[in-house]
Amino acid sequence: MISKKNLTLTTAGLVTFASLLLGTPAAFADTTGDEVKPPMTIVDPAKSEAEISFEQNETEVTPPVGPGGEELVKPGEGDTGMVGPLTIDYITKINFGSVKVSGNTATYYAKLAEIKLKDTLEAKKVPNYVQITDNRGSNAGWQLQLKQDAQFQANGSTLEGAKLTLDNPTLKSTQKGAAFAPLGRKVALEPGGPAVTVVNASAGKGMGTWHYTLGDTDEQAAKSVSLTIPGDTAKLTNAAYKTVLTWTLVDAPEKSSDTPEVTP
Repeated sequence: MISKKNLTLTTAGLVTFASLLLGTPAAFADTTGDEVKPPMTIVDPAKSEAEISFEQNETEVTPPVGPGGEELVKPGEGDTGMVGPLTIDYITKINFGSVKVSGNTATYYAKLAEIKLKDTLEAKKVPNYVQITDNRGSNAGWQLQLKQDAQFQANGSTLEGAKLTLDNPTLKSTQKGAAFAPLGRKVALEPGGPAVTVVNASAGKGMGTWHYTLGDTDEQAAKSVSLTIPGDTAKLTNAAYKTVLTWTLVDAPEKSSDTPEVTP
């Protein structure tokens, strides 16, 4: 190991040696003008410029990719087709499938989403996710809001008291580090209630393309989207209950006094 003392001596020796080598050429350097010419320079330096300008991308769609950056076959359902500098690119459908009727209060969990890989054409199970892209260049931040338009309904029947909860939010990017990641929030939605903020990107965060995933691993994701239904709620069999979720991307971050943390 080189001690501090030895290192200091070695450095001094290098400086002295360099001065001896460069002493003669340095004597010919032009020191009369505003700029000092490099050693051995005869003519004055010439200057040129480099330039770039930017314009907003208002026409191209950001192609959806998987949460791990997987290139997909044309997504179809879930592809929003949004264009512009700030967009929601893709939203997976939340599907609970067919479940058993229960006379007791029960909690059901949504199935994992399925994507089709472009390179192998294989289907892959992934956490439910939303893809967001911020190409504005302002680094101003943004927020993703969610609203459940109404309660689950089928053939005139309503799942009274049913509560949809989104948990274990994770923000991922294939190009940005954790220092630039927006913050996700666990939410329990109120049917017909106001929109709530599920992701907040403060100023200086959330630039580029991000995936808001519900669950980090497949195991966690399998328990991250839940629907709790009271036991005394009437339920039709062989009927598909549906609701509409409205996702809104706001071009400014959440203020501290805005939407509070929502818990079940």
